[in-house]
Amino acid sequence: AAPARVSSVFLTSDKVAPQPENTTVTFTAKATGGVGPLQYKFFVIEGGKTTAQPWSTSNTFTWVPTVARPHYRISVWVKSAGNPADHYEALTEVYFAIKKR
Repeated sequence: AAPARVSSVFLTSDKVAPQPENTTVTFTAKATGGVGPLQYKFFVIEGGKTTAQPWSTSNTFTWVPTVARPHYRISVWVKSAGNPADHYEALTEVYFAIKKR
């Protein structure tokens, strides 16, 4: 049988958008399925894709945006332990607005 894959992931934040510039926002990923310890990779997307936190077992990402923008996308990729691919088994993203102070 194939190894269990991550079937879904949800992303929550400790603050409600919009937030002012230079505010610390922590995102937490909650994944279902897969083989632990799960691996997480976070991105902040505005235009191109930017890796904000490389693959790790940490399901949290702390972000301090310095530029006000209405449509940041915070994305998380999740994969099982032992999966060598730089690719997700599940992903999700949320939009988060940052306003001028």
